[in-house]
Amino acid sequence: METDIQEIGLKQIRISKEELRNFSSRKPFFALLHIAMEWSLIVLAAYLTNLYFNVFFYILCVVWIGARQHALGVIMHDAAHGNLFASRKLNYVISDLFLAWPLLVATQTYWQGHSVHHRHTKNDKDPDWVAQKDIPIYQLPRTRWQFFTHFMKDMTGIGLFQLIQLFIYLGSRPKDPSIIVDKKQLYTYRALRISYYLIIFSVVHYLSAWKILLMFWFVPMITWFKWVVYLRSLGEHHGFDGTGPLGHTRTTIVSVFGKFFITPKNINFHMEHHIYPTVPFFRLPEVHKLLMENPEYRSKVKVNQGFWSVLNDAVHYQPQVLAGSAHEVPRGSDR
Repeated sequence: METDIQEIGLKQIRISKEELRNFSSRKPFFALLHIAMEWSLIVLAAYLTNLYFNVFFYILCVVWIGARQHALGVIMHDAAHGNLFASRKLNYVISDLFLAWPLLVATQTYWQGHSVHHRHTKNDKDPDWVAQKDIPIYQLPRTRWQFFTHFMKDMTGIGLFQLIQLFIYLGSRPKDPSIIVDKKQLYTYRALRISYYLIIFSVVHYLSAWKILLMFWFVPMITWFKWVVYLRSLGEHHGFDGTGPLGHTRTTIVSVFGKFFITPKNINFHMEHHIYPTVPFFRLPEVHKLLMENPEYRSKVKVNQGFWSVLNDAVHYQPQVLAGSAHEVPRGSDR
Protein backbone atom coordinates (compact mmCIF):
# COMPACT_ATOMS: atom_id res chain seq x y z
CA MET A 1 0.00 0.00 0.00
CA GLU A 2 1.41 3.42 -0.98
CA THR A 3 1.59 6.52 1.13
CA ASP A 4 -0.94 9.31 0.55
CA ILE A 5 0.53 11.07 -2.45
CA GLN A 6 -1.95 13.93 -2.24
CA GLU A 7 0.17 15.27 0.61
CA ILE A 8 2.63 16.61 -1.95
CA GLY A 9 0.26 17.03 -4.85
CA LEU A 10 1.50 14.16 -7.04
CA LYS A 11 -0.57 11.39 -8.50
CA GLN A 12 1.86 8.63 -7.71
CA ILE A 13 5.12 8.24 -5.88
CA ARG A 14 6.54 4.87 -5.07
CA ILE A 15 7.39 5.08 -1.40
CA SER A 16 5.21 2.70 0.52
CA LYS A 17 4.30 3.19 4.13
CA GLU A 18 6.46 0.20 4.97
CA GLU A 19 9.44 1.72 3.15
CA LEU A 20 8.90 5.05 4.85
CA ARG A 21 8.71 3.33 8.23
CA ASN A 22 12.00 1.62 7.45
CA PHE A 23 13.63 4.85 6.29
CA SER A 24 12.45 6.62 9.45
CA SER A 25 13.85 4.07 11.89
CA ARG A 26 16.33 5.60 14.31
CA LYS A 27 19.83 4.22 14.89
CA PRO A 28 21.01 5.68 18.22
CA PHE A 29 24.43 4.01 18.17
CA PHE A 30 25.03 5.25 14.63
CA ALA A 31 24.07 8.79 15.67
CA LEU A 32 26.44 8.70 18.66
CA LEU A 33 29.17 7.37 16.39
CA HIS A 34 28.75 10.34 14.05
CA ILE A 35 28.90 12.78 16.97
CA ALA A 36 32.03 11.12 18.36
CA MET A 37 33.64 11.03 14.92
CA GLU A 38 33.11 14.75 14.29
CA TRP A 39 34.54 15.71 17.68
CA SER A 40 37.49 13.37 17.14
CA LEU A 41 38.22 14.97 13.78
CA ILE A 42 38.10 18.43 15.36
CA VAL A 43 40.45 17.51 18.21
CA LEU A 44 42.85 15.68 15.91
CA ALA A 45 43.02 18.57 13.43
CA ALA A 46 43.62 21.10 16.21
CA TYR A 47 46.28 18.92 17.86
CA LEU A 48 48.25 18.28 14.65
CA THR A 49 48.05 21.89 13.49
CA ASN A 50 49.20 23.16 16.86
CA LEU A 51 52.02 20.61 16.90
CA TYR A 52 53.27 21.33 13.37
CA PHE A 53 52.09 24.90 13.07
CA ASN A 54 52.42 26.98 9.96
CA VAL A 55 50.04 29.48 8.36
CA PHE A 56 49.02 27.22 5.46
CA PHE A 57 48.16 24.29 7.75
CA TYR A 58 46.28 26.63 10.05
CA ILE A 59 44.09 27.98 7.23
CA LEU A 60 43.29 24.41 6.17
CA CYS A 61 42.51 23.55 9.78
CA VAL A 62 40.13 26.52 10.12
CA VAL A 63 38.21 25.38 7.03
CA TRP A 64 38.17 21.76 8.24
CA ILE A 65 36.98 22.58 11.77
CA GLY A 66 34.41 25.07 10.47
CA ALA A 67 33.02 22.30 8.27
CA ARG A 68 32.94 19.89 11.21
CA GLN A 69 31.12 22.51 13.30
CA HIS A 70 28.58 22.66 10.50
CA ALA A 71 28.27 18.87 10.64
CA LEU A 72 27.54 19.10 14.36
CA GLY A 73 24.89 21.70 13.59
CA VAL A 74 23.24 19.42 11.05
CA ILE A 75 23.12 16.56 13.55
CA MET A 76 21.60 19.01 16.05
CA HIS A 77 18.95 19.77 13.44
CA ASP A 78 18.16 16.03 13.27
CA ALA A 79 17.99 15.84 17.06
CA ALA A 80 15.53 18.75 17.08
CA HIS A 81 13.34 16.68 14.74
CA GLY A 82 13.60 13.75 17.15
CA ASN A 83 15.46 11.63 14.61
CA LEU A 84 18.37 10.41 16.76
CA PHE A 85 16.68 8.75 19.74
CA ALA A 86 13.18 7.55 20.59
CA SER A 87 13.03 9.86 23.61
CA ARG A 88 12.49 13.53 22.79
CA LYS A 89 14.22 14.44 26.06
CA LEU A 90 17.27 12.34 25.22
CA ASN A 91 17.48 14.01 21.81
CA TYR A 92 17.55 17.40 23.54
CA VAL A 93 20.04 16.42 26.25
CA ILE A 94 22.59 14.83 23.92
CA SER A 95 22.13 17.60 21.39
CA ASP A 96 22.58 20.41 23.91
CA LEU A 97 25.66 18.92 25.53
CA PHE A 98 27.56 17.91 22.40
CA LEU A 99 26.02 19.81 19.49
CA ALA A 100 23.97 22.91 20.26
CA TRP A 101 25.57 24.51 23.32
CA PRO A 102 29.09 24.29 21.87
CA LEU A 103 27.72 26.22 18.87
CA LEU A 104 26.09 28.76 21.23
CA VAL A 105 22.51 27.75 20.42
CA ALA A 106 19.83 25.73 22.24
CA THR A 107 18.05 22.77 20.68
CA GLN A 108 14.55 23.42 22.01
CA THR A 109 14.67 27.12 21.16
CA TYR A 110 15.85 26.22 17.68
CA TRP A 111 13.05 23.69 17.27
CA GLN A 112 10.33 26.09 18.37
CA GLY A 113 11.09 28.28 15.37
CA HIS A 114 12.18 25.57 12.95
CA SER A 115 8.91 23.67 13.30
CA VAL A 116 7.06 26.77 12.08
CA HIS A 117 9.43 26.98 9.12
CA HIS A 118 8.50 23.42 8.16
CA ARG A 119 4.77 24.09 8.30
CA HIS A 120 4.90 27.35 6.34
CA THR A 121 7.98 27.01 4.16
CA LYS A 122 8.78 30.08 2.09
CA ASN A 123 5.64 32.09 2.73
CA ASP A 124 4.70 35.00 4.97
CA LYS A 125 4.21 32.74 7.99
CA ASP A 126 7.71 31.27 7.70
CA PRO A 127 9.84 33.13 10.29
CA ASP A 128 13.08 32.36 8.45
CA TRP A 129 11.76 33.53 5.11
CA VAL A 130 10.27 36.72 6.54
CA ALA A 131 13.45 37.60 8.45
CA GLN A 132 15.75 36.91 5.50
CA LYS A 133 13.77 39.26 3.27
CA ASP A 134 15.21 42.15 5.28
CA ILE A 135 18.79 40.89 5.27
CA PRO A 136 20.83 42.35 2.38
CA ILE A 137 22.81 39.16 1.70
CA TYR A 138 19.55 37.33 0.91
CA GLN A 139 18.20 40.03 -1.37
CA LEU A 140 18.66 38.59 -4.86
CA PRO A 141 19.94 38.96 -7.48
CA ARG A 142 23.49 39.61 -6.28
CA THR A 143 26.52 40.05 -8.47
CA ARG A 144 29.47 37.68 -8.51
CA TRP A 145 31.56 40.48 -7.03
CA GLN A 146 29.12 40.83 -4.13
CA PHE A 147 29.38 37.10 -3.42
CA PHE A 148 33.17 37.28 -3.60
CA THR A 149 33.39 40.22 -1.20
CA HIS A 150 30.93 38.47 1.13
CA PHE A 151 33.13 35.36 1.09
CA MET A 152 36.27 37.41 1.81
CA LYS A 153 34.57 39.25 4.68
CA ASP A 154 33.53 35.94 6.23
CA MET A 155 36.96 34.37 5.79
CA THR A 156 38.65 37.34 7.43
CA GLY A 157 36.18 37.49 10.30
CA ILE A 158 34.69 40.83 9.25
CA GLY A 159 31.26 39.21 9.15
CA LEU A 160 31.33 38.54 12.90
CA PHE A 161 28.55 41.06 13.54
CA GLN A 162 26.26 39.17 11.15
CA LEU A 163 26.95 35.93 13.02
CA ILE A 164 26.00 37.60 16.30
CA GLN A 165 22.80 38.79 14.62
CA LEU A 166 22.11 35.20 13.52
CA PHE A 167 22.45 33.86 17.08
CA ILE A 168 20.18 36.62 18.39
CA TYR A 169 17.62 35.81 15.71
CA LEU A 170 17.66 32.08 16.47
CA GLY A 171 16.83 32.89 20.06
CA SER A 172 14.11 35.42 19.30
CA ARG A 173 12.38 34.27 16.10
CA PRO A 174 8.62 33.53 16.29
CA LYS A 175 7.90 30.31 18.15
CA ASP A 176 5.37 27.58 17.62
CA PRO A 177 2.43 28.64 19.87
CA SER A 178 1.46 25.01 20.39
CA ILE A 179 4.72 24.37 22.27
CA ILE A 180 4.17 25.38 25.89
CA VAL A 181 7.29 25.89 27.97
CA ASP A 182 7.04 25.75 31.75
CA LYS A 183 8.71 28.85 33.24
CA LYS A 184 10.27 26.94 36.12
CA GLN A 185 11.77 24.41 33.70
CA LEU A 186 12.97 27.28 31.51
CA TYR A 187 14.81 28.93 34.41
CA THR A 188 16.36 25.60 35.40
CA TYR A 189 17.42 25.04 31.81
CA ARG A 190 19.06 28.48 31.62
CA ALA A 191 20.88 27.85 34.89
CA LEU A 192 22.21 24.54 33.57
CA ARG A 193 23.34 26.17 30.34
CA ILE A 194 25.15 28.97 32.17
CA SER A 195 26.77 26.38 34.45
CA TYR A 196 27.88 24.43 31.37
CA TYR A 197 29.70 27.45 29.95
CA LEU A 198 31.19 28.38 33.34
CA ILE A 199 32.64 24.87 33.67
CA ILE A 200 34.05 24.96 30.14
CA PHE A 201 35.61 28.38 30.60
CA SER A 202 36.96 27.45 34.04
CA VAL A 203 38.73 24.42 32.59
CA VAL A 204 40.07 26.52 29.71
CA HIS A 205 41.35 29.13 32.17
CA TYR A 206 42.92 26.48 34.42
CA LEU A 207 44.77 25.01 31.45
CA SER A 208 45.69 28.47 30.10
CA ALA A 209 44.10 27.40 26.84
CA TRP A 210 42.29 30.58 25.81
CA LYS A 211 44.50 30.92 22.74
CA ILE A 212 43.71 27.34 21.71
CA LEU A 213 39.98 27.90 22.18
CA LEU A 214 40.08 31.09 20.14
CA MET A 215 42.23 29.68 17.31
CA PHE A 216 40.59 26.29 16.96
CA TRP A 217 36.97 26.96 17.86
CA PHE A 218 35.89 30.56 17.56
CA VAL A 219 37.96 31.51 14.50
CA PRO A 220 36.52 28.58 12.46
CA MET A 221 33.04 29.51 13.71
CA ILE A 222 33.20 33.14 12.55
CA THR A 223 34.82 32.28 9.21
CA TRP A 224 34.19 29.05 7.29
CA PHE A 225 31.26 27.91 9.45
CA LYS A 226 29.48 31.22 8.93
CA TRP A 227 30.09 31.18 5.18
CA VAL A 228 28.85 27.63 4.55
CA VAL A 229 25.75 28.09 6.72
CA TYR A 230 24.87 31.05 4.50
CA LEU A 231 25.70 29.18 1.30
CA ARG A 232 23.67 26.17 2.40
CA SER A 233 20.63 28.27 3.36
CA LEU A 234 20.86 30.07 0.02
CA GLY A 235 20.83 26.69 -1.70
CA GLU A 236 17.84 25.42 0.24
CA HIS A 237 15.17 28.04 -0.53
CA HIS A 238 16.58 31.02 -2.44
CA GLY A 239 17.21 32.02 -6.03
CA PHE A 240 14.19 30.37 -7.65
CA ASP A 241 10.41 30.72 -7.67
CA GLY A 242 8.91 27.30 -8.09
CA THR A 243 5.19 26.69 -8.19
CA GLY A 244 3.07 24.05 -6.57
CA PRO A 245 3.83 21.88 -3.57
CA LEU A 246 7.40 21.12 -4.68
CA GLY A 247 8.26 24.72 -5.48
CA HIS A 248 9.66 25.91 -2.17
CA THR A 249 12.80 23.84 -1.65
CA ARG A 250 15.86 22.84 -3.64
CA THR A 251 18.00 19.71 -3.50
CA THR A 252 21.63 20.17 -4.51
CA ILE A 253 23.81 17.30 -5.68
CA VAL A 254 27.34 17.88 -4.44
CA SER A 255 30.84 16.52 -5.00
CA VAL A 256 32.97 14.80 -2.39
CA PHE A 257 34.36 18.24 -1.47
CA GLY A 258 30.81 19.53 -1.04
CA LYS A 259 29.86 16.60 1.18
CA PHE A 260 32.74 17.27 3.56
CA PHE A 261 33.05 21.05 3.47
CA ILE A 262 29.69 22.63 2.45
CA THR A 263 26.72 20.35 3.13
CA PRO A 264 27.77 17.56 5.51
CA LYS A 265 25.45 14.81 6.73
CA ASN A 266 23.32 14.89 3.56
CA ILE A 267 21.68 18.22 4.38
CA ASN A 268 21.87 18.98 0.64
CA PHE A 269 18.95 16.56 0.11
CA HIS A 270 16.66 19.25 1.42
CA MET A 271 13.51 18.67 -0.59
CA GLU A 272 13.52 15.07 0.59
CA HIS A 273 13.89 16.29 4.16
CA HIS A 274 10.93 18.65 3.83
CA ILE A 275 8.69 15.93 2.41
CA TYR A 276 9.76 13.32 4.97
CA PRO A 277 11.24 15.14 8.01
CA THR A 278 11.20 11.97 10.12
CA VAL A 279 13.90 10.36 7.95
CA PRO A 280 17.34 10.62 9.65
CA PHE A 281 20.15 12.32 7.76
CA PHE A 282 21.93 9.08 6.89
CA ARG A 283 18.93 7.71 4.91
CA LEU A 284 18.15 10.82 2.83
CA PRO A 285 20.24 9.77 -0.23
CA GLU A 286 18.18 6.57 -0.48
CA VAL A 287 14.93 8.55 -0.30
CA HIS A 288 16.22 10.89 -3.01
CA LYS A 289 17.11 7.98 -5.27
CA LEU A 290 13.70 6.39 -4.79
CA LEU A 291 11.78 9.61 -5.39
CA MET A 292 13.76 10.42 -8.53
CA GLU A 293 12.61 7.16 -10.09
CA ASN A 294 9.16 8.76 -10.42
CA PRO A 295 8.98 10.81 -13.68
CA GLU A 296 6.37 13.26 -12.37
CA TYR A 297 8.38 14.00 -9.25
CA ARG A 298 11.58 14.29 -11.27
CA SER A 299 9.99 16.81 -13.62
CA LYS A 300 8.73 19.08 -10.82
CA VAL A 301 11.44 19.04 -8.17
CA LYS A 302 14.24 21.64 -8.23
CA VAL A 303 17.60 19.87 -8.32
CA ASN A 304 20.90 21.69 -8.87
CA GLN A 305 24.26 20.17 -9.68
CA GLY A 306 26.68 21.76 -7.24
CA PHE A 307 26.77 25.11 -5.49
CA TRP A 308 28.26 26.94 -8.47
CA SER A 309 24.87 26.43 -10.13
CA VAL A 310 23.14 27.66 -6.95
CA LEU A 311 25.22 30.84 -7.04
CA ASN A 312 24.50 31.17 -10.76
CA ASP A 313 20.76 30.99 -9.98
CA ALA A 314 21.23 33.71 -7.38
CA VAL A 315 23.13 35.96 -9.82
CA HIS A 316 20.48 35.64 -12.54
CA TYR A 317 17.42 35.50 -10.29
CA GLN A 318 14.40 37.59 -11.32
CA PRO A 319 11.76 37.73 -8.54
CA GLN A 320 8.24 36.68 -9.41
CA VAL A 321 5.03 37.40 -7.55
CA LEU A 322 3.58 34.14 -6.26
CA ALA A 323 0.34 33.46 -4.44
CA GLY A 324 0.80 33.83 -0.71
CA SER A 325 -0.32 30.29 -0.02
CA ALA A 326 1.57 28.64 -2.86
CA HIS A 327 4.03 26.94 -0.55
CA GLU A 328 1.86 26.28 2.47
CA VAL A 329 1.43 22.60 1.83
CA PRO A 330 1.16 19.51 4.01
CA ARG A 331 4.33 17.52 4.44
CA GLY A 332 5.37 14.33 6.15
CA SER A 333 4.48 14.43 9.82
CA ASP A 334 7.07 15.24 12.45
CA ARG A 335 7.92 12.91 15.27
